[in-house]
Amino acid sequence: MKKLFENEYMEIRSNTMPGVLEIKSKKVCDDINELEKHIIIINQYVKDTKAKKLIFTLDTLEEISKESLLNEKLFPFIGGEGIQDIAVVTGGNKKVKTLVHELGSYVSPLKRQYHIRTEVFDNYEPAIDWINAL
Repeated sequence: MKKLFENEYMEIRSNTMPGVLEIKSKKVCDDINELEKHIIIINQYVKDTKAKKLIFTLDTLEEISKESLLNEKLFPFIGGEGIQDIAVVTGGNKKVKTLVHELGSYVSPLKRQYHIRTEVFDNYEPAIDWINAL
C-alpha cells in the first residue's frame, strides 16, 4: 500500500489491488470550507489513480458539517469517473453506523443514477474481501 496524501483530517492510500483507493478519516472536519477542500482532494486522487473502487474508513466520523457537499461535489464526480463500488468501514461504532446509514439514504438517488453500490462493514478485512470479490 502506498500513502498518497495525509493531513490531520484524512489519509489517502492506493491499495495493492489495481483500481482501489482507500480514504481514512482521522478526525471530524467541522469547517465547511475545509470539508469541501478534502472532497476536492479525494476527487483529484480518484481521477489521477483511475480508481474504480473505494474503501472509506470512517470510524471517527460522528457528524458531517454539510452533507449536501456529498450530493454536489463528491458523488457526481466519482460517479462520472466510473466508481461503482464503495466499502465503508465504521469500526462498529453505533453513532458512526447511524450517520453512514443516514448519509447513504441521502445520496441514494445519485447512487442509483451512477450505479454505485455501497456496503457497510464493522472491520477492514471483510471490506477488502468484498471489494476484492467484485
